[in-house]
Amino acid sequence: MSLPSKDTTSSLPDFKQPKAKTDHYLIGIGASAGGLEAIHNLFDHFPSNSSFSFVIVQHLSPDHKSLMAELLSKHTRMQVQEAEDDMRTRPNCIYVLPSGKQLTLKKGRLRLTEKLRSREPNFAIDVFFESLAKDRGRYAIGIILSGTGTDGTKGSQAIKAAGGMVVVQDPSTARFDGMPRSAIEAGAADYVLGPDLMAHEILEYVRQIPLVKALVETPEEDRRHQLLHEILDLICSHTKTDFKDYKEATLYRRITKRMNEVKVDSLEDYLHYLHNHPAEIKRLCQEILIGVTRFFRDPEAFELLKHEILPKIIAAKTNDETTKVWVTACSTGEEAYSIAMLFQECCAEASHEAKVKIFATDIDQRALDRASKGIYPASIANDVSAERLERFFYTKGNKYIINAEVRKMVVFAKHDLQKDPPYSKLDIISCRNMLIYLNPGLQKKVMATFPYALNMNGYLFLGPSEQLGDIKPFFNEENRKWKVYRKIKESTRPQSSYGFNHLVPTLGSNSHFQVKTSQISQFNESFMDAVGETFKITALYVDENYQLLHGIGDINQYLKFPNKRLQFNLLKVVPKELAVILSVDIRKVLRHNQEPETRQVVLKLGQKNQLMQINVRALELDKNQPRVILVLLQEIGQSDITQKPIETLQIPESDFYRQLTALELELKDAHESLHLTVQDLSTANEELQSSNEELMSSNEELQSSNEEMQSLNEELHTVNSEHQLKIKELQELNEDLDNYIRSSNIAQLYLDHQLVIRRFTPSVKTLINIIQSDVGRPIHHLSHNLRNNTLLENIKAVNNSSGEVEQEVETTTGQYFLMRIIPYLKQDGNKDGVVLSFVDVTALTTLSNVVQGVLNSSFNNIMAFGAIRDEHHKITDFSWNLLNRKAEELIRKPQAQLQHSSVLTELPILKKTGLFRKFADVVETGKPLHTEHNLEINGRKEWYEISGAKVGDGLTITMAEITQKKASEEKILLAYEELKKAEGELKKLNNKLEERVAERTQQLTASEERFRLVSMATNDVVWDWDLVSNEIWWSETIEAMLGYPAGHMEKGVDGWFNKVHPEDRAKIKKGINQAINLGRDQWMDEYRIAKADGSYVYVFNRAYILHNEYKIPYRVLGSFIDLTDLKQAQQKLQNTNEHLVRVIEDLDMFVYTASHDLKAPVANVEGLVLLLEEEINSDDLTPESTQPIFAMIKESINSFKTVIHDLTDIAKVQRDVDGEAELVDLYDILGQVRANIQDLISEVPVQFHINFEVTQLNFSRKNLYSIFYNLLSNAVKYRSPERNPVITLITQRQDNYIKLAVADNGLGLSQENVSKLFVLFRRFHSHVGGTGMGLYIVKRMMDNAGGKIEVESEEGQGTTFSLFFREN
Repeated sequence: MSLPSKDTTSSLPDFKQPKAKTDHYLIGIGASAGGLEAIHNLFDHFPSNSSFSFVIVQHLSPDHKSLMAELLSKHTRMQVQEAEDDMRTRPNCIYVLPSGKQLTLKKGRLRLTEKLRSREPNFAIDVFFESLAKDRGRYAIGIILSGTGTDGTKGSQAIKAAGGMVVVQDPSTARFDGMPRSAIEAGAADYVLGPDLMAHEILEYVRQIPLVKALVETPEEDRRHQLLHEILDLICSHTKTDFKDYKEATLYRRITKRMNEVKVDSLEDYLHYLHNHPAEIKRLCQEILIGVTRFFRDPEAFELLKHEILPKIIAAKTNDETTKVWVTACSTGEEAYSIAMLFQECCAEASHEAKVKIFATDIDQRALDRASKGIYPASIANDVSAERLERFFYTKGNKYIINAEVRKMVVFAKHDLQKDPPYSKLDIISCRNMLIYLNPGLQKKVMATFPYALNMNGYLFLGPSEQLGDIKPFFNEENRKWKVYRKIKESTRPQSSYGFNHLVPTLGSNSHFQVKTSQISQFNESFMDAVGETFKITALYVDENYQLLHGIGDINQYLKFPNKRLQFNLLKVVPKELAVILSVDIRKVLRHNQEPETRQVVLKLGQKNQLMQINVRALELDKNQPRVILVLLQEIGQSDITQKPIETLQIPESDFYRQLTALELELKDAHESLHLTVQDLSTANEELQSSNEELMSSNEELQSSNEEMQSLNEELHTVNSEHQLKIKELQELNEDLDNYIRSSNIAQLYLDHQLVIRRFTPSVKTLINIIQSDVGRPIHHLSHNLRNNTLLENIKAVNNSSGEVEQEVETTTGQYFLMRIIPYLKQDGNKDGVVLSFVDVTALTTLSNVVQGVLNSSFNNIMAFGAIRDEHHKITDFSWNLLNRKAEELIRKPQAQLQHSSVLTELPILKKTGLFRKFADVVETGKPLHTEHNLEINGRKEWYEISGAKVGDGLTITMAEITQKKASEEKILLAYEELKKAEGELKKLNNKLEERVAERTQQLTASEERFRLVSMATNDVVWDWDLVSNEIWWSETIEAMLGYPAGHMEKGVDGWFNKVHPEDRAKIKKGINQAINLGRDQWMDEYRIAKADGSYVYVFNRAYILHNEYKIPYRVLGSFIDLTDLKQAQQKLQNTNEHLVRVIEDLDMFVYTASHDLKAPVANVEGLVLLLEEEINSDDLTPESTQPIFAMIKESINSFKTVIHDLTDIAKVQRDVDGEAELVDLYDILGQVRANIQDLISEVPVQFHINFEVTQLNFSRKNLYSIFYNLLSNAVKYRSPERNPVITLITQRQDNYIKLAVADNGLGLSQENVSKLFVLFRRFHSHVGGTGMGLYIVKRMMDNAGGKIEVESEEGQGTTFSLFFREN
């Protein structure tokens, strides 16, 4: 973002005097042709409460009244008015220049003077801007909008000189771009924006430089500038970074931010703080270095580079040539890497090797370090496409890192554009959004290096708000919007000096520097170029320390800079033989103030020996500045070192003097001839100058006439724009009026002052016999349908007196209209005719008549009051709004007389009786009133029943006379007393009756108490259903059983039926209804009923049905008990029974097979023992003879143990003793099993193929081990003799199960045997030992766990077991 600078120009007045303090910012707006649209767009986006004041200066014709104030008021809520003389500006106001006036600002007041009519161009904007700069100083803000010519440029420079802010409309958005372009090319623009973007930037600028703080705390300007320069000098001495040519507003904002962070209030205190805390200097330096960048900033601009610029550069390069790019102010490297990625993409598309070197420079070493690492946060995904992220980055954690292919294309280096020389022979220079932070002088100095650094047809890429300025002749504009330029002209020499020096002013820093290079300076430059090329002269400027300041001519053949470190010492960059000579001559000049003799030396330049003439002299550019040394090097010719001495040295002395005399005479004649020639040339030059002055005078007159015509054209264009907008508004207003008249149901008639018809609405045709052709005819020519013969008289009365007439009229068809006749008033307030309006009130009148009839038919007094309030909104009285006929008789006055008059005046008794306060409470609170009062009205004292209700801001009162009613009530009271006496007698009789009733009641109470205690003593729920009233009484035990309090059950039998389970409800309703309808005495059934928590319980319900003497049922008494526990016990018993049956069956089989399998080992042991006994009794007993017998005994015992172990496992699975389930790792179990069957596996090579999608099961570890052991050992034991065993284990999720598949390639089974596979002790292969219990155990384990097992087998091919474990 660019900010205002502090540059000054010599042609501008001095604005450094103290400025008057003000309480708001003043923004001057200059516009000409096409500016009206831009002004509207600007204020459409400017908030109305910004506390700014605006002054709009437009080029206007003195003969035309401006409509700007009226037109602009539709685009803002701020007050818009024409400026007046000596008017003080106020916040949130817009002042418009009146026609024919010249506007200035002095001491916060607007000053108007008459604009002289002359042929000179209109410079009203310059005049006001200069006065604004002088009055407001750095708080002045100027805006230049659309227009032709140069008005506003000089004023903008004045504002910048005062330290203010200048915003210029982007020429691409202006209808006429003359004024914006002039201000931009003069370097006066701080911002170049569209009108819709200006408001945001101005508000941001003002937020950074608050005016209130300036009013209170700002020191004197000179002291403030002195402190600022001391701070900048301190930064420069510590960091070698010079910020003096940065814009002051930027510097103040950054310094203010640091002051706030360290809690320092003034610049002077902050300067002391910097001296005491040196670390703060570096922090301030980092704060000033603005590092705003991102990848592919302005994507459209980078798309332009990719598709239009880079392909041209790549196509122009051979495979051996390297493309060079310089990215200035690269910050953290995003822009440099973005260009590198574009080159990669373009080279890939063109099948061209990417030989690209990108020099990315900045003065911020910390930013360069970050850029070199190429590590960026994940948020760059918002700016870089997914495809580029994948291609050019790799991720590490949550960071993106540039890949090596892109990183090696970019070279990062520290480089200061102020003091370091530029790179050369470049194809692209990218300098985007950096120049906006620099003062114009430094901008020009930096920009001047770009034509020198670029190759011919190289491209310069600037930011959207940056301009070429003085280097524009060297470039052709390739894209206006994104500021892409192509070099079309060579620069003869670099325009900048390098290194730290304060002797030679930088381009644009001199206050006398003109915005454009003058013709004289062009002549001087062309002369120096011509002299240098023709006479082969090279000039070098150095300071007293031999530091190179400037160079003219072919400096490359004499100067050679080091490769690694840049060096500007003249003696270290010239050839050694030349350095010796220059060192001696420069010292002579500096020490003795004498110019040494011109020297001729021979230098070896390339492959040639060149004779050179050297001259050294001192120059004083300024009395207060150090001297500058000028070194002139001139090529005289090629030298031959072996050349003989010059022949003239051998000439005799007499001949030598004779030739010398002749040469002197010849030289004298040439001198006189040259003198005459000079005189002739001087005369001719004077004549040419005179002719040139005449031509210049004529040209000035023509230019003045042209500018005057241009100014007049702008004024006409402005007037035309305003007229076009006014015509458009009138057209819209006319269309609105036509649509209103066409759609309105109000009949209107417009007459002029002579009562001639102007216009009418279609609805008026029903009242007045009129057609469209009657427009223009007098009203008295037409007839009407009103029962009113005074219509014309009323119209004439209003036309003559300017009064108004309003009355209700009736048509011949019985319709009612409210007729209003009012004068037709013009904008100036004069009367110009009559307007008649007729509003149909037929329905309202009819309704009013009906209401009045209803009210009059009532025998009560009905009145309507409206509230009358004081200034505190308190009700002080009521006014009469409505009375019926009965009320009129009570008050003795008609409604017409009482209408809108005071109620208290007629009825003062309301205050005495307190009714007034009650009436007021009804209006205030909205609560209705009902009371009785004895009132005396007009001498009649009567009782009234009074009712009141609020209606709007008033109330209606109904007063019914109840005097006779009150008398009747008194008679009733007397009769009541007599009844009291009779009542006393009756009480005595009643007491006796009550004693008898009490005895009976006590008996009933005891009976009910016994019934209640019985119901409480039992767990049964007792209920009593009254069939007549359909009410059911529930005992309190229902809460203990179902959770419902007895009083919270739903009323009626539906409250019972609705809680019965939906599957049982129809059965219960049918059963009890049949019992009642068929005259049965009892009903019983079993069903489920809902509890309060939503669950259901089983109940057994039994009821007794009571009948009256006519055998009609009238009551049902019943109770039910909870069967839930019984049901659960029955279900558990049934499950246990089924399990016992299954166990008994298994036990039978177990006993049979156990006795069978145990017989063989026992018989073997028995026979072996007998054999051993025989051996012991024999005489041939030896260890060798008994060893086989013992081995066989051990084998029989192991077989016996195996059978017992398997029988134990069977017993456990039959008792469902599986162990606790836990999370078991399949690989762990598989490893244990393979280790335990290693003896089997070692007999033959076994291949295992394992693919566990699910690696863990929630199952009993012991049982899972047994399953794996049985399945894997069977797969090895029952292998095919024809092939090595292959065992495949797979797990996967299937529905709600985890499936474990174990497949082998063994012997397999027939389909008949597959169905018998899990039968206990069933074996199908006799050649392998076994018990026939393993698969039975596996099956029972899966069943007990709620799983299942499936088998697929093919004889001779193998078997697959699929085990399904419940996933939960």
